[in-house]
Parts: sequence; structure tokens; C-alpha cells
Amino acid sequence: MNIKRCIIENFCNKKDKIFQLSDLCGKHEKEIGKELFKVLGWNNLNKKECKYNGLFGWESFEPDKCIDFKGQLLIIEVKKVTEKSEYGYWHALIQGMIYSFLQSKSKEETCKKYLVLCIVLDWGRKAGQELNDQERCFIDKFKKERIFFIRINMVKNKFIEHNLTNKDEWEVIK
Repeated sequence: MNIKRCIIENFCNKKDKIFQLSDLCGKHEKEIGKELFKVLGWNNLNKKECKYNGLFGWESFEPDKCIDFKGQLLIIEVKKVTEKSEYGYWHALIQGMIYSFLQSKSKEETCKKYLVLCIVLDWGRKAGQELNDQERCFIDKFKKERIFFIRINMVKNKFIEHNLTNKDEWEVIK
């Protein structure tokens, strides 16, 4: 089974516990991210393997989590979108682009097999609605850079949508 399908099955199998995180943690990004990783059963790799030299004067970049998932490096960034906002999408995308770029420059052959996963916990302006075709098309442009999105709607009628499919379509999990 391919790695993307394995990731999605993990989310599908644990979606009820993931949806409960909204009530358990509230909107505290660091806390809810840690709890999400516990629910998913994902373990840390050595943090040094996932620390990147900085760009534009920033000293270094470190993703929220790096794991060896089925023999592939999974670089994970979790972002929270608060009410009346959409910034979590931009921050996740920009950090995903940085990680993808810097990882692709690695000289080690074992480091060439990776994927960047941006997980967006959404209470923002778009919460409660699926992304529209234009929004999905924009995000899909970054698949070629190995950047994929999982969006978790954290308000009523909770659902998960993602672009980890091999086709140019999104899947919604309710």
C-alpha cells in the first residue's frame, strides 16, 4: 500500500478521537498538535535529522514533527486557523515550501525520499465548509514539491479533507 493511502487510513481509523481534540485541547496549537500526534501513534525521529539551516537571516527551521513512516521521511507542520482568519493556510504552505526546498538539497541519497504534510486545524473563516475548486487547485500546485494538505474542520459537522490521493481530486472523510 502506498504511503499516502496509509496516512489517510490512519486518519480515517482515528477520526473520532481526532475530532474530540477540539473539546479536549481547545485552540492551543502546540498542545493540540502534540495530542494529535499521540492519537495518530506517530513517534519522533532524532530531531537533528529534521533541523534545517535558516534562510533570509533566520537561524534555523524545525518542523513540528518528523517521523519515519513506512521507510519514508514524513515532515509535518501543524497549523491552527483561528476564527475570522485564514493565516494558518499561508503559514503551513510557506513552511512546507521551505522544508521541501531544503530537504531536496540534501546530498544524502536516503534523504531524497520524503514528503511534507501540512495539517491545518480549522476554526477560521472557511470552517464548516469544504474548500472550493479554486482553493483546492491552488493548494494542489504544490504536490509536485511533495507538499500535501490534510485539513481538519474543527467546528460543528466535523470532517477531514485531503489531497493525498494520486488523482487530482480531494477526498472528504466524515
